Amino acid sequence: MADLRVFFDRSIPLEDGTYEDGGGFWLTVSAWGHRAESAVKLLSKGMRKKRGQPAHVAALD
Repeated sequence: MADLRVFFDRSIPLEDGTYEDGGGFWLTVSAWGHRAESAVKLLSKGMRKKRGQPAHVAALD
């Protein structure tokens, strides 16, 4: 099992198609089994990862 603190950005869409930073929030998420093992191997503290981006790609950025 792996417990991770994850920050979720809160972007606010503007009329011109851009986004404004609306702050964000932290959540503790847990992973078990092979997902926990992969998270520990591929993710490091402070790593920025986009939603939907595979962890192995984020590790290479």
